[in-house]
Amino acid sequence: MANALAAASIGLGVWVRTEGPGALAAFAGPLIVGGIVLALGGLGALLWALVHARQERGLRRVAPKPPAKPKPGG
Repeated sequence: MANALAAASIGLGVWVRTEGPGALAAFAGPLIVGGIVLALGGLGALLWALVHARQERGLRRVAPKPPAKPKPGG
């Protein structure tokens, strides 16, 4: 009977089976959500870094001066 009722509290009132098939299946949802959150955070950090890297470089090419206008009568 003790084995059939074996459960462990992991906080927030969530009960997880500690024996048998599916004992770790309860962790799948939070791990997937956590992975998605971390992936989105990493993508945001990458985009932020790319934007700031471009701003830090400044102008890379100096625009050429236009040709001088010819003087009249010359």
